[in-house]
Amino acid sequence: MAWNRKNTILEAGSTAEIDADVIFTSAFVGLASDFARQHKKWRVAMEPELELTKGKEGDQRSARTVKDKESMTKHNLFCTLVNHIVRRSLKSSEFTLGWGFSPSFTAGGMIAGGTAAEFMDGTLNSQYKEVARKYLTAAKSPSTRTDPWEMYIGRGAYCGLVVDDDGNAVTAMSTVRTTLKDTTLKGNENFYPDPLDKQVGDRWCPPSDHPGYANKDSTKVDVGGAHKTWIWGMIKDADTQVALQSQGMKFYCGNDNQKGLDVVGYTHGLPRCVYECVRAKKGHPYEMSIGVNTFKLASCMGCTFFMIANGFTPSASHVGRSESWSPLYHVFGNNPSTVLAPLDDEHDQIKAFELANNRWADAVTSWMKQGVLAVAEVTSEPWEDSSTHIPRLDPKHAASLDALKKRLSTVEEKKEEHRRVCCNLLLDAFTVHKGDLDRVVNTLEIGADPVEGDWWWDAGDKTKFEAYQNPYTDEQLKDLADLSKLQL
Repeated sequence: MAWNRKNTILEAGSTAEIDADVIFTSAFVGLASDFARQHKKWRVAMEPELELTKGKEGDQRSARTVKDKESMTKHNLFCTLVNHIVRRSLKSSEFTLGWGFSPSFTAGGMIAGGTAAEFMDGTLNSQYKEVARKYLTAAKSPSTRTDPWEMYIGRGAYCGLVVDDDGNAVTAMSTVRTTLKDTTLKGNENFYPDPLDKQVGDRWCPPSDHPGYANKDSTKVDVGGAHKTWIWGMIKDADTQVALQSQGMKFYCGNDNQKGLDVVGYTHGLPRCVYECVRAKKGHPYEMSIGVNTFKLASCMGCTFFMIANGFTPSASHVGRSESWSPLYHVFGNNPSTVLAPLDDEHDQIKAFELANNRWADAVTSWMKQGVLAVAEVTSEPWEDSSTHIPRLDPKHAASLDALKKRLSTVEEKKEEHRRVCCNLLLDAFTVHKGDLDRVVNTLEIGADPVEGDWWWDAGDKTKFEAYQNPYTDEQLKDLADLSKLQL
């Protein structure tokens, strides 16, 4: 089946943004319901504001504190909405989704994939991890990171690391960009290796006259044709993409970008390491923040869905942006470790990628089908007055919810021809760039009297709302972003 080239994802008479809101909300609620059925609590992480305004005089800490308090309030609302949906749909008050501050950034601090990796992280020497960060950020040239071994250090830069049972880092993998092709078009039939080519499935790629493409092509006269054109899913504009590549991001399958026909996806370092651990049938996946303006030690929801599906729950997750997150459908540029396991039929990369992607697709199908039914059921209850704490659906999202519910009603879990429907809808939602927390709080509404006592941050946290102050001084933030202090 050819890709969907309409102006919206669900073709429900709504906007693509509203479609994306409903799709993500359903998947998240479904995953939260899974936690509830396992009698587990769940906590998402909020990172304090770290941005310094260039050229601004005076201390900026108070302004960052104001932004933090706004984010705290939204995290509380987010948790309240999800808690009420899950509890009412499961008819149980046991489940709690909470939030807390993400672990404080330190040089070499890591996100751990799975309980075994989290335990091992506590045994690793902090000096060893700081040296690892210095090594990973080192480059032959400070402005052009083109050598294959050099890691990406720009916006959103996380480097995946696989550690063996003895605590040795055996491979490193940072974020890569892939241009995804409609394999039903002539010339694209064999674009990806079999059977990964069949996993690309049907995607949403709006036509070239869609307003989302406007004013995003490169303005640099010396930029080549492949980089000049902005295609669906690219982060920010085409000029930004040139900067990302100069900072070490590797691009694959994108030498002939075609507006209205192709979609860009980004695969982060930690999922790449999950692929390697699945291939080797051992190893511990981690991710280290090595960028100049990315410091949160928590995984995005794109990574979180993928990791949980493959048995490697991240040590912390955030509900910020998962911009054009994508799994991999190729092994180009991958860094398998023969120290961890030989490259043979028993430890084949493509077989591992196929297995991991199928696990993720099946899990997303289950979560999204559960979630859309839960949201539809609970929000259909009458909202009698403004004091009620029953969530309801934002009226603008009703058509999209109905369209998603109808579409998923025919999807059978683990049926091969249905396997890509839900996971690809989630990927399509991620190409509409927006904070995942915002997707949920825009989809759902709640009355003026939410139940207290189960939705504020943990009582053990050191700071409370009234006395809270952003934990970083301006000078600390300048030091964090100065990679020259880390060079070997």
